[in-house]
Amino acid sequence: MRLIAWSLFLVAILLGISVADFTKQDPTEQRWCDILGLVSYDLQLVTGCPHILDVSIQQSAQIEYRITYTEGVPKRCSVQMTVGFSGAQINITGFICAHASGSIHGVGVTGGYNQADPTAQQYSDVLFDFVDLGLLSRHNMFGVLITNVEKQVVSGYNYKYTLQTGDQVCSLTLFVQDWTQRYEVHNNPCRL
Repeated sequence: MRLIAWSLFLVAILLGISVADFTKQDPTEQRWCDILGLVSYDLQLVTGCPHILDVSIQQSAQIEYRITYTEGVPKRCSVQMTVGFSGAQINITGFICAHASGSIHGVGVTGGYNQADPTAQQYSDVLFDFVDLGLLSRHNMFGVLITNVEKQVVSGYNYKYTLQTGDQVCSLTLFVQDWTQRYEVHNNPCRL
């Protein structure tokens, strides 16, 4: 029965996918709640279906999902998972949450680091991009909590993260120059 349900999900999903790039999907569709429901124990979801904010999927040898949702205020989470075309196995490849920071004020300092909202989608996406490139450990991105983000404009962007992994608080500095495809890890004392 479960295999039949997954087959139906996969057929429905395949109707709107472009190969290679992540494609935005309608986050209000019930199928995303159903998919999260299958992994709700691993994600420790409190409610049946959280408020889904954003869904992107990518097709390659398997289907990769990025689903962003809120559950409780001010917690925002992004989960990245893959499903093989048989639908028999779901692998959660990343699970990152963030709490809104009350310390974001004003415009910031020109040329310096500026406070950013850690719940903004782009900051979990940057972490997932580094994981996808093999620059951060996929295994260590499960259950990470972003507690603070600072961003600096240089000849690209420096991102300074404060992350909580279990009982450990870590600092992580990343550099992105996306127009040249340059991604660098500058500081990673927790070996994420």
